Amino acid sequence: MSSLPAQATPAALEAPAARPTATTAPANGWILSPTWDLLLLANVLWPLIALAVVMSPSVMPPVAEGEREWLPFLQLYLLSAPHRLITVPMVLLDARHMANWRRFALIAACLTAGGCLLAALGMAVPYGTSTLMYLMIVDFAWNAWHFASQHAGIARIYGRKAHPEDTVDDAIQEKATLRIMVLWVFMRVGMWHGMQGINAEMATWIANIAQWFDPLFFLAPAWLLLREIRRVNAAAWGRIAYIGSAVALYGSMLVALRIDGRVLLGLFVAHACFHAIEYFAVIGWAASKKKGGAWEVVAPQAAMWTVAFVFVVGLLNWGVAAVSLWWWGFLTLLISYIHYAWDGMIWKAPTKRVSTAPV
Repeated sequence: MSSLPAQATPAALEAPAARPTATTAPANGWILSPTWDLLLLANVLWPLIALAVVMSPSVMPPVAEGEREWLPFLQLYLLSAPHRLITVPMVLLDARHMANWRRFALIAACLTAGGCLLAALGMAVPYGTSTLMYLMIVDFAWNAWHFASQHAGIARIYGRKAHPEDTVDDAIQEKATLRIMVLWVFMRVGMWHGMQGINAEMATWIANIAQWFDPLFFLAPAWLLLREIRRVNAAAWGRIAYIGSAVALYGSMLVALRIDGRVLLGLFVAHACFHAIEYFAVIGWAASKKKGGAWEVVAPQAAMWTVAFVFVVGLLNWGVAAVSLWWWGFLTLLISYIHYAWDGMIWKAPTKRVSTAPV
């Protein structure tokens, strides 16, 4: 079973490959196609998702026992949960990953044990409104890094297509720019949640200081987008659309922090949908390029298998939540931990061994 090509991986940019010396960009800078890239990667319809959340609270089930907030059914059960669980078959179906199955299994076992300890701590020493609060805090922080890495990785896929002449330093600066923007917004949203909780006074004091720094964290992304527009070519439109859409979404979330919590919730759900949809799009694209073994069946109809997986996992999530919301939340958080860890492993470019033997 062949491994995923380095240029087709969101996080392969952890170690950027050498760039071609060509001075002209390739003719096609889209990953799927112009239409599908705009819909599934740039997610240009995210404002409509946010608006639907704000305007339709009746379709939102509770996310955890005792929670006062509500999140949309489609985002929770048909996007977020399946996109996390699909990492498991991505590992099990790939011979390169299964060659290191002990490493994957050990990481999953350690994360499961750690999650159980955090859940036990939540029962013994409650914090907040849910016994899963410690698990949620770790999930929120790890999820922030995961989101940031995915955005930076997909932007780099576009970068390889649009500007193959970019240097390793260019890639590093770009990744840092996008990651810092995403991490800052997550931290500010975390402050907002803290303002609604048991440490509201301290969280409010910190947030009142942090809000003055918001513009600084968008100077670099704005410069990155302006730079892309100034050096636009035939292969750069997909990259401009993707970076522009992401910067607009995260910028809107910072603005919503100052306006209304309901608008912020709508944008937060929209950005969760953004993340899950682009993940499905990239893994479907990557799976369609794989050969050998089970991929001979899956690859030719990757989109169909992905849709089927989403609906099956969505229904299973709905069933578990109907029986016990606590167990659904606990299992979802454990799966999320494994997803974050495994996803950071499977998108790495294969390490090339260099012989040190004398010639």
